Amino acid sequence: MIQYIIIGAVILTLLISILVPVLIYFIGKKNAKEITLSVLKRITGHNSEIIVTKKNKAFDFEFEYDNYKYLVKVIYHKSTDEINVNAREYWQNNRGAVSSRTKGNRMEGVYDLVNFNLVTHGYEQNTKKVYVIYPFSKNILKVINECEMEFVYPHSDVYGTHIINFTDLEAKFDEI
Repeated sequence: MIQYIIIGAVILTLLISILVPVLIYFIGKKNAKEITLSVLKRITGHNSEIIVTKKNKAFDFEFEYDNYKYLVKVIYHKSTDEINVNAREYWQNNRGAVSSRTKGNRMEGVYDLVNFNLVTHGYEQNTKKVYVIYPFSKNILKVINECEMEFVYPHSDVYGTHIINFTDLEAKFDEI
């Protein structure tokens, strides 16, 4: 009788340890269409004439606004920790004294847009590549050298791209 109770407890513990993180992940992450709509709603406070034209592997959506074409990639950032942009393709989630590298030293979604060549894909000079951090990051820092870092703002050029928190879209989108 006691062995059945122990086996049941072990099975229950395994199920809970697997299901709870999976449920938290799926509940916390909106699907891409909802995120796109949320981003556009925040931007349309500036102009209701924004038209989403297409999606690509490198970016989630493209739109035109104020004589510029924007290629937008949403980066899902599950925590509010800092993001360190160490190199063009290498972003790091920094939790203070402990930092964690994700997906083989790359945060998911960074590689394709930063390496997307505008000229070979037929885009003109008035095109901007934008990362939207969803929902937000406490700080976004760019590593200059071993001893120096600088804060990244929406107007900052980070290897030919701009980075903005989802929560700052309405207030700071014009800075891009």
